[in-house]
Amino acid sequence: MISKDNRGDTVVEQTAIVNAISFSKFISYSPYNSATVEKLLGNYNEKPKISSLIELTNALENFNNDSLLKFPRLYVQETSTNNWVNLLYPETVKYLLKEVAMISSEIIENSALWSLARTLRYFIRERKYGYADDIRNARKESKDFEETIAKMLREGRLRLEQKEKIHLPTDEEMKEVFRLANEDFEATKTALVILAFSFPSRAEEEQTREVQNEV
Repeated sequence: MISKDNRGDTVVEQTAIVNAISFSKFISYSPYNSATVEKLLGNYNEKPKISSLIELTNALENFNNDSLLKFPRLYVQETSTNNWVNLLYPETVKYLLKEVAMISSEIIENSALWSLARTLRYFIRERKYGYADDIRNARKESKDFEETIAKMLREGRLRLEQKEKIHLPTDEEMKEVFRLANEDFEATKTALVILAFSFPSRAEEEQTREVQNEV
């Protein structure tokens, strides 16, 4: 990382060594992954998003799940502006969940999990990260996962009563999410959090438009 000092001279503030193979695989997988890295590196008048880069590097090189879960939150915070909440590309999320976290398609493509992720994304877009943080930090032996989701849904119902445009999962979808969590807690938790920090898929956007047209 470089910057200019008071005299206009270039100063090296921070250096890092990364595994070129893991990053090249990530970048070559999709142009969206390449665009993600470009956002993190910044342009000529922006500083690199160091915190996000560190967690992404650790996730790609060491398959570190804690770093993988921290990365989306940092990415959104560091690349968003005052007027725009920048989320991860769906294609990048797919790579992270399949190639890095090694999560099964049954979980990644589960419609019930996507439904709950839509609700969590609503609060992320409001820059209310507490629910995502609590789910990310939840442990299987505690009730934090269930209690956080219950609290989020209560607030979601209140927002709905206030005529806010928020999606809420059905009771059957929630039963399915808890079934997944009971079978593979870490994978379900990881998929839920990362999906929530991504832009909606085309199918999800079309479904939202259909609901709005019906209203």
